[in-house]
Amino acid sequence: MKKILIAFSQEERSEATLAFAAWINQHEPVLLTAFFLPHRVLSDFWTMPGVLADPVPVPVMEDPDPALFARCRAHFEARCVAEGIAYRIHEDVDYPTESDLVRESRFADLMLVSGADYFDSIDLDTSWYNLNRALHEFECPMLVLPPGFSFPESNIIAYDGSASSVHALKLFAYLLPELTRNRTLVVYADKDPDHDIPDLSYLEELAARHYCDLTLTHLVVDDRNDLPAWIGEHPTAVLICGAMGRGILSRLFRSSFAHRLIAGQRLPVFIAHR
Repeated sequence: MKKILIAFSQEERSEATLAFAAWINQHEPVLLTAFFLPHRVLSDFWTMPGVLADPVPVPVMEDPDPALFARCRAHFEARCVAEGIAYRIHEDVDYPTESDLVRESRFADLMLVSGADYFDSIDLDTSWYNLNRALHEFECPMLVLPPGFSFPESNIIAYDGSASSVHALKLFAYLLPELTRNRTLVVYADKDPDHDIPDLSYLEELAARHYCDLTLTHLVVDDRNDLPAWIGEHPTAVLICGAMGRGILSRLFRSSFAHRLIAGQRLPVFIAHR
C-alpha cells in the first residue's frame, strides 16, 4: 500500500486529483492523505515572481470561507468512502503554509496536485519555472493533473542522460506500475543527428525491465518548437521527467510555445528529482 498526498485548496474541490487517486486505488489500495491549504498558497506555486518574467497576479481569496472549506472536506470524505479509499486528514496546523506541505511530502510516496492554476496561467514561462522551484522543496515525486485530463494511454519519458531523468524513469515505474503496460516512448532530444543517446545500452537494459512496450527515440530538433510539436502528436500521454536543469531539454521546455502546447493538450506531468 502506498501513501499518496493530495494538496487541496480550502476553497475549491479538485475532481482531477480525486479521480486519479480513485483509479490508482482500484488497482492497488492506497492511503490517501488530504492536506488543505489556502488557495493563495497553491496559486503561489505558479505565480510567485521568478527569474523569467514577472507574473500576472491571480485573484485569490484572502480569507477562506469556513462553510465552503467544510463542504470541500465533506466532499473529499464522501468520495473516499464511496470509492473504498482509506484516508486521513491532518488538522494539527491552524494556519497551514507551504513549509507544512513540505513536511507532509517527506512522509508520502507521491503527491497529486491539481494544475488548474498552472494550465490556465497567462505567464506559462514563470509557471513552469516555479513548478520546478516547488519540486526542489518537496520531498516526494509530484504528478500535476490538468482539469478534464484523459487517463494516460501512453508514457513519454524525457531522457537527457542525467541522473535525474533516470531517477524519474525508475520512480514512475515503482509508483505507477499499472501505467508501465502502456506504450512508452523514451525520447532523447538533441540538435546533432550524429550524437548517440547517452549510455544507450544501460538505458535499454534498465527501461526494458519496467516498460513492456518500449521505444527509444533520438529526436533531432532543429528548432525549439520541434519537441513540443512532437509531444502534441501524443495527446493522451503522461510526460515523465526529472527536475529541469540546464540541458537542451530544459531550454526547449522553457519556450512559451512548449508551455502552451502542453497546457493546450492537458497532459499530466510526472516530475521527480533526486
